[in-house]
Amino acid sequence: SLCDWSSDVCSPDLPASAPASTPDGAPPPRGGLSFEIRDASTGALMPGKLSFVGVNGTPLPQFTHRDVGLRLEGGIAAYNRVMSLSGEGRVDLPHGHYRVAVSRGPEWDTVVLPVVQVGARGAVVKASLHHVVDTTGWISADFHVHSAASPDSRVPLEDRVFEFASDGVDMIVSTDHNFVADYRPVIAEVGAQGVLASMAGDEITTGLWGHFGAYPLTPDPEEAGQGAIAVRHRNIDQIFADVHAASPAGTVQVNHPRLDAAIGYFSESDFDAEIGRAHV
Repeated sequence: SLCDWSSDVCSPDLPASAPASTPDGAPPPRGGLSFEIRDASTGALMPGKLSFVGVNGTPLPQFTHRDVGLRLEGGIAAYNRVMSLSGEGRVDLPHGHYRVAVSRGPEWDTVVLPVVQVGARGAVVKASLHHVVDTTGWISADFHVHSAASPDSRVPLEDRVFEFASDGVDMIVSTDHNFVADYRPVIAEVGAQGVLASMAGDEITTGLWGHFGAYPLTPDPEEAGQGAIAVRHRNIDQIFADVHAASPAGTVQVNHPRLDAAIGYFSESDFDAEIGRAHV
């Protein structure tokens, strides 16, 4: 029942194809899949992601059908993926055959196990990943991230932490709509301080001029939107001035600048890239 980076088949206790349901329509039985993800150079456990695809007639697994992950020990399972901070754990899967890809973002190679069979005896997956891109002196970051603090997202901040850690992103910048979310206590609570840094920001969301990322900002639970930049009854010059007053060395980022429907600043202002000026 052991799978590792050189194995093609694990737990060969199933027929060639597993049905999506039993003859009486009940869901198929489930088996436990244990996993370990290690750094090939040190042998140490490390964060990583497992992506599952059903093969040989097995349906695509769905751990969840919504944007809130299923909590595991040291990680979460969401849709057809497991995102692990600890690099080890166990997840239940319907009996069947799966292709499993083990990864940690573009800096690391990916191990693909073509056929993993999960049955009554379960299965074990072990993968060692190699760091293949030298990023000395650089960090990776995402400067446009939404969470459940935004009206258009349901993803908890904790789930975002597991997601980013498992994909090898070094910094998460909160930019929820008119809300300054703070990932620091969440990162500390799950023990991800040595893996993931954070910066608090705001996606300034206006009804006329577009959306703008602003960071870094200081979360303030006593203020509206935890210190978000005010947009009501403010023109764009006033909004930009408020950002620089709140964060003198901060950055204003124009998000999706050429989308219509009042969310693209360049479109709404008739921006001319050749001269670097807006016409309205």
